[in-house]
Amino acid sequence: YSQKGSERLEKGVIRIADIEMLGDLGNYKGRKGVFALQTPTRTYYLEAETREEKKVWLEAVQQRLEVWSK
Repeated sequence: YSQKGSERLEKGVIRIADIEMLGDLGNYKGRKGVFALQTPTRTYYLEAETREEKKVWLEAVQQRLEVWSK
């Protein structure tokens, strides 16, 4: 999302079906919450506020990928 005044605008979506790889980037450039989602056309770098939040995100996306692939 992006912010325009008090309005939140959706910038786009990342479809679970398009994710080819999910990666924990560890301590990427000194930032502990960074992880990546790779699709055929782009790699998205996302950042959680904490390592624990990153773990929750990675587990949730992994679960969705497993469900999607069945």
